[in-house]
Amino acid sequence: MSGNTQASTFHVSTDALPERDRLAFWREQFGRNVARYDFEPLESSRIYGRVTARATPGFQLISIDHSAMRVLRTPELLTDGNDDLVLQITMTGNICAQLGREIKVDPGDAVLCSNADAGTFVSPSADSRCKLLTLSRRNLRPMLRDFDTAMCARSRRHRRR
Repeated sequence: MSGNTQASTFHVSTDALPERDRLAFWREQFGRNVARYDFEPLESSRIYGRVTARATPGFQLISIDHSAMRVLRTPELLTDGNDDLVLQITMTGNICAQLGREIKVDPGDAVLCSNADAGTFVSPSADSRCKLLTLSRRNLRPMLRDFDTAMCARSRRHRRR
């Protein structure tokens, strides 16, 4: 990685919006235009979303909190050409479906996903929280033998005895 390595920070939240405007903002402005994911609420309870991202070229660290939602990377949204790998570490658990696989991810576990492929992530908790590490596939490919077999495979958190 060469060139500009300056980090930038991005923060967005629905907290200051009226309740009636939160879902539209989260889905359209943040979801479809910024993140390139679609967000569908799972229940009619309070809708909210908060994200903070710190980015450098080829790497992002993202913290995201939101109400219970289904998060989709649809074929339409794949047209952005983003093929980054995303290591998702969930604090509240979710269900990940991608590449013909579906797994339950327990709180504290991680799953490696691909922005190059359609996928669905169901976060049923009313206070869903996760951390995401996005890494450039182009930068990782020379360092790894076969990361395609690691896609949508859960990595259990280390539990002390």
